[in-house]
Amino acid sequence: MNEILIVLNGVFQNKKYLYSEIIDRYSTIIAVDGGYKFLQNIVDRKPDAIIGDFDSLDRDSKLLRNYNGEILKFPSDKDKTDAELAVDYCLTKGHQQISFIGAYGGRADQQFGNILLLEYAALNSIKARIIAPGLEIGLIEDKKTFNNKKNFIFSIFALTKEVTISSLRGCRYELDNYKLIRASSRGISNVIEKEESVIKIQKGKLLYFISKTL
Repeated sequence: MNEILIVLNGVFQNKKYLYSEIIDRYSTIIAVDGGYKFLQNIVDRKPDAIIGDFDSLDRDSKLLRNYNGEILKFPSDKDKTDAELAVDYCLTKGHQQISFIGAYGGRADQQFGNILLLEYAALNSIKARIIAPGLEIGLIEDKKTFNNKKNFIFSIFALTKEVTISSLRGCRYELDNYKLIRASSRGISNVIEKEESVIKIQKGKLLYFISKTL
């Protein structure tokens, strides 16, 4: 399956080579507004499309003069964020799997909104995740296997009111037939201890964070 990369106008920190490694894995890239500046100035990669209201990117700027890809400009007064419009664009193109970068860091409300994009994508039958160097955020609705993540921190949260976890294996704290409620912090700061870790969900939706210190 061809996974699409959506570059948001987020906080990238001083990790150019790490982001370059991520971006090089993708053949199709969509820039959301100011995310184009990151692609052009930092990693020197042109996206296939640019989407947004261009409040962070002047359409007549030097950056865009030599750009010959698809441009979709929206009014600043709209009911959806630029990132949500990018998901809609992927839906119209028939893309079924996407990753976001530039979604983490910056304003807390924008981070939270970006995390909720994962569920918005799932409701439209698109598999989505947020990635950054040493970080992955995603949803689990049935079963998820993590390979080669030994010693990574693994945290889970109930996205629905209650989640029934059939089993969790390969972690320091394993679970069987456990009900995790949305108000609980029980799932924070587990550690993957095996080369393969597997979690199975019987009912509900989980939000997971998997990270390591860089």
